[in-house]
Amino acid sequence: MEYLMFESIVKNFLTLSGFNFDCDIKTNINSELDFVAEFNNKIYGFTIKQSITATAIDKLNAYLNKHINVVINEYILVTVENPSTKQLDRFHKNTTNNIFNKVWCGLNNLPQLIGMNKKINFRSPKTLAFLQTASVSKNIKKYMTSLKNKPINISFDNPNNFFTELKSLNKDKKIFYEYTKLNRQFSYPVIAKLYEEKEDLNKLLKIGNKSENSIVILSDIKNFSTITTKVAKKNRDFIYFKETMGKYYQKARELVWKYGGTFDKFIGDAVLAIFNYPFNSEESHLNAINYAKDLIKIGEETIGKFVYDLKLNVETGTRIGMSSGDIWILNLNYEELEVAFIGNVINITARLEKACETNGILICNEIKEKLESTNSEYFSELKLTQRILEGDDIKGQTGEFVTWQIEL
Repeated sequence: MEYLMFESIVKNFLTLSGFNFDCDIKTNINSELDFVAEFNNKIYGFTIKQSITATAIDKLNAYLNKHINVVINEYILVTVENPSTKQLDRFHKNTTNNIFNKVWCGLNNLPQLIGMNKKINFRSPKTLAFLQTASVSKNIKKYMTSLKNKPINISFDNPNNFFTELKSLNKDKKIFYEYTKLNRQFSYPVIAKLYEEKEDLNKLLKIGNKSENSIVILSDIKNFSTITTKVAKKNRDFIYFKETMGKYYQKARELVWKYGGTFDKFIGDAVLAIFNYPFNSEESHLNAINYAKDLIKIGEETIGKFVYDLKLNVETGTRIGMSSGDIWILNLNYEELEVAFIGNVINITARLEKACETNGILICNEIKEKLESTNSEYFSELKLTQRILEGDDIKGQTGEFVTWQIEL
């Protein structure tokens, strides 16, 4: 079971069981905590691992002792299989004083651990489809008013009833179930707003049309191919690498949504995101910069940590290009809507990313001017250095191209 699927199963199950992931609990990004949630007036910290070695258990304990900066009531390590007695003894050898209780369980024992008197087959395709759709539905409905008085009966006992009921929910001929399929690219608040708007979805998403003043952001990890080549030779290292990348992908996508952006796609290690779409916002430029800053931190604390742990002796970091302009919107999938973006601004953004300094952000002049005019106080705190790129460096451009390097 791949990490991304495993993490998604755990989080979806916990969401449906009543865990609140919106609780305002701050954790150090360096920690091994994958997420924190509130349940029955207690704070839980979770780490998700497909499997874990003895050395990794020791590292996990050391990391928890050093980096957890909140008092949590219970810490839960979830792995695919149940731990052995020997593993449990090692796990409980050193416990941080900040944690009231520390538990390690396999996925199948998670329902019993939180007090559910029911066994769940987490390998059943029907169960997985139910967990995914029900969790998405619950999260979207939190941001809606039109379906506030139309509760969805989410029951583990009969998923078929859930899907039947879900497909009957509609407003102004908009079928709610169809909107739950947008969660690969759009955040829950945006999906809720798309549903509650009176206009047709294709029109709101500007399918086949132009979206003006969109912000395109492209990131890239320096020497990613070198890192991949080095770890591919050892199976244990490669398993750790896949888990690291799974965490990076998950955190990067969630970060796009946190700042109101639209996730386009991953291109290997690269992340392509669009801001100021599908809805325009005066805060889009500010949010885009904050997203870029946090993405660099995530890179340092996932891929950077991986390189450090394995002593790979490879220089790495994140480069981010950002520009604004007009893009055209396409739908790549006629059965389930999948948005794609084309336009010269994407090519420009890719060139800015290539020219960017490691662990920095290179923005076009238009974004700099927009930030200066709409968020002057924030802009004054940025460390900016003007860089002039030649036309040959930017496809489709002639003459000099003014850019600005943001130093972090």
